[in-house]
Amino acid sequence: MTKRVLGVVRWCSLVCSFGLSGAVFAETATIAVASNFAVPARAIADAVEANSGHRFHIVVGSTGKLYAQIVNGARFDVFLAADVERPQALFDRGFSASGPPRIFARGRLAVWIPGAQHPDEETVTTFKPEHVAIANPALAPYGRAAMSALNALGLDQRWRERLVKAESVGGAFTLVASGSADLGFVALSSLLAYGADPAEFWRVPDHAYTAIEQAAIVLLPGAENPAVHAFMRAFEGDVYSQLMEQWGFAPVTP
Repeated sequence: MTKRVLGVVRWCSLVCSFGLSGAVFAETATIAVASNFAVPARAIADAVEANSGHRFHIVVGSTGKLYAQIVNGARFDVFLAADVERPQALFDRGFSASGPPRIFARGRLAVWIPGAQHPDEETVTTFKPEHVAIANPALAPYGRAAMSALNALGLDQRWRERLVKAESVGGAFTLVASGSADLGFVALSSLLAYGADPAEFWRVPDHAYTAIEQAAIVLLPGAENPAVHAFMRAFEGDVYSQLMEQWGFAPVTP
C-alpha cells in the first residue's frame, strides 16, 4: 500500500470520529474542489459516505475555471476554492445559499526539485533550471503565491523566460513529476499526499509569499441538501485542525 493510500485511510478513520449521524434519506451532492485540496476532499467525502449513506461527486479544477463554470450555470452544491476572492464574488453576486464564505484551510507553498538532497533557500536561488513549473497566476492562487515567492527570492526576472505555467497547482505538480520541469512551486499538501521524498523539497517560509487562504461556500443548488450539511460539518473541531497539519495546511482557528 502506498504512502498516499495509507494517508487517505488514516484521514478517513480520523474524520469518522466526528460522529456523523446516519441519514434517514441518502442524498447526492456535487463538490467543486480546487486541485490542491482534491485528496483531502475525497477522503472527507469517503468518510461521510461511510457514516451517512450520502454520496458525493468531486469535480477538481483550478479555482478560476471552477468559478467561471459556476457563474455560467454549472450546478455545484459546494465550492472549495484555493482563495477567498472567488467565493466572496459568488456571495456578492447572489450565488450563496448559506451566508458569506468560510475559510477552511491555509495553503503552504513548497519548491520541489526531484533528485535534490535537502534543498534550502540557497539551493533554490543558485539552481539553474531549464524549466520552472508554476500555476498560472491569472487562474490559481498558488500561482500568485509562487510569483510573490519568486520576487522575494530575487528570481522573478532571472527565471521569467523559464516559467512554464499550468492551469492549476496540480498541473504544476504534474509537470515536475513527469520530468517536463526541473523545479516547481507546488502545494505542500500535494507533495505529502503523493508521498514525495522530503529530501527533495523545501517548504517556502510563510512570510515569503502572499497568504493562501482557502474558502468554502455552499451554493444555491445545495441549500436544502442533507448531504451538503453532513459534508460541511466535517470541517469542524480539533480533529480537522490536526488533519490539516498532517496534510500540509496551516491550522485554521475559528
